[in-house]
Order: sequence, then structure tokens, then C-alpha cells
Amino acid sequence: MVYCRKSNESALPTDVSFDIQELEIEKYAREKGYRIGRVLKESHTGADLAGRPLIWEAIDEVRSGRAQVLLVRNYDRLARKPEHQGVILYEVEEKAGGRVEAALEPYDTNDVMQRTMRGIMAVVAEAERLNVVARMERGKTHRAGLGHLMGASNPLFGYAWADDVEGKRTAFVVDPEPAAIVRRIFALATTGHSLRRMARMFDAEGVPTPSQWAAHTGHIGRRAVGESWRPEQIRRILQDETYMGQGATYRYVRKRTKNGKSTRVVRPDGDGKRVPLNVPALVDADTWKAANAVFVTKEVEGRRPRSNLAATPCLLRRLWCTDAHQALPTARLRVHVQHEQARHLPWW
Repeated sequence: MVYCRKSNESALPTDVSFDIQELEIEKYAREKGYRIGRVLKESHTGADLAGRPLIWEAIDEVRSGRAQVLLVRNYDRLARKPEHQGVILYEVEEKAGGRVEAALEPYDTNDVMQRTMRGIMAVVAEAERLNVVARMERGKTHRAGLGHLMGASNPLFGYAWADDVEGKRTAFVVDPEPAAIVRRIFALATTGHSLRRMARMFDAEGVPTPSQWAAHTGHIGRRAVGESWRPEQIRRILQDETYMGQGATYRYVRKRTKNGKSTRVVRPDGDGKRVPLNVPALVDADTWKAANAVFVTKEVEGRRPRSNLAATPCLLRRLWCTDAHQALPTARLRVHVQHEQARHLPWW
């Protein structure tokens, strides 16, 4: 069982490609006389364990007996945090009776000193991750202080890079064709068009989606190309303040919700870390506010009022099949009515 991992789209520069990981693991397996079954490749940060389904799938392969050894390039490919490595090693070696082996770190797990060394290397991997993240953060802060945009593979829809050179990409200029689409979205929103209506209209007219335009200009990066417009996509365009010239670095911050999930929220204007940037405006402030005012009003008015189902009796009746002359066992007709209205129903 081979497991390869890289960081997600914000990949760390120390990460090794999937191809290199697989080649080195295959070489190690040949030397050991192992036969490789499945190869799982996962793009996810090593600082998170719960959100990585493929590592748990690899563990299940050992649990089920379909694999005896879980092979990785280095132990930090399992996880960057020592406690997460400990969980994986416990699940594979203690509970499932298998083994975890690293092609470039062949420790003898029966040797106490080598087991200790494996634990030390886990701590070193976590320290390395924190150092890389700190260096990247310092670089972003310096770039923001110069008034430059954050580096990205593709510009915001409606714009092009003023200096389209890898390593620079510091400013936006207006890209006429996608900018016309953005302006049209705001114009349609101010006239009362819903998000779904706009999405259907653009699909019928063959208007290129943001990812299709990025692929056309060669800036798609590792994103998948969306073939159709989605309402949520149009919502994000309408709510982005950059389109009225109010660009900002560190505009968003990630916070944990009550259910433990991480979500992105807008930093308040008074937050000292939020750095304003000069970006060409595609719409004026009045149009942006008018479009969002109509959008918010339609969203609130379009919500269905919640009915008080707890205070209303729920009547269940089976559906009768006239051909088979029997009640359908799985079908149910659920009707929420007031008790005094129920007697007037034809089947009551």
C-alpha cells in the first residue's frame, strides 16, 4: 500500500512531487521484495488529519488485511504533527498489526533507539513546517507593504496582470472582454435578475465562465474548468468589493464555526492587518451598492417562511396501488394540516 501526499494548492516549496515520491517508494519496494498494490495520492496539508480521506482509506486497507505494509517516502508524508503521526502509527501498527515504512527513513521499529529517532524526526518535521509558514507569512507582509497584490496563478475575473511574469504579478489592469461580463452581471442585478436566472442566461448564450476564460488565457493553474455558470459564482462576483476599486490584501481571515469547520470571513475595516490596494474599478460604488441592495432584498423576500410543524398534527396515509390492489409499503403521503381541516380531505 503506497501513500503519497503533497500540500494543497498553497503548496509548500519543500514539497516533493507525486512522481518523485512514487519512484523512490517503488525503488525501496523492489529492494525489499514487496509487491505494490494500490497507490493513493492526496493533496492536503499535513497539519490536518480529519480532513484527509485517503490516509484513512490506506489505513483501512491494512485493517482489512488487503495490505500488510503502508509505504511512504518520509514519515512527514503521513503527517506534519507528531501527535497525528502517532495516531496513524497506532492505527496501523498496534490495532491493525501492520507496519509503516518510509523509503528514505528505514528505521527498525524493534530497536528502541530507532523508534525514539522516528519520534524526534516527527518533531523536526513539525518545526520545519512552522518555519516555512513563518517565512511565507513574512514574504506576504513585505509584498503587501509595497502595495503589491498577492501572487497567484490567475488574476481576478475581469482583470489581467500588468506584469505577467512569474514571481512578480503585482498589479491588475482591466481585461476588456471579461470586464464587460462583470459589468453586465452588476447591471442585470440592479434590474432584479436573480442569480439562477443570470446563470441560465449566460449558459444559453455561451458566455465563458471565469475558469474557462482563465484556461483560454493560460492562467488556469491547477483548477478544474467549469463548463457552466453557478449562482454562487455570480454571488461572489457581486459581493467582491474589488470591482469598485477597493482592493485589499488580508481582506479575509479564517475562523472556526461552532461545528468545528474552518470558514473564511471578511476582516473589519479597522483591522490593522488589512492593507488597502489600488485596483482599477469596473463599476462605480453606487452601482455596486445598488446591485447588492437588490440582491440582498430578493434573497430575504425569496425565503420561504418556516412553518410550525411541531404545533401542527402530521397525518400519514399510505398510497394505494390500484393495479396491485395493495398499499405501497415505502411510499407515504405526509400532510401538515390543522385538525379541523383534516375531516374535509377526501381520504380522511
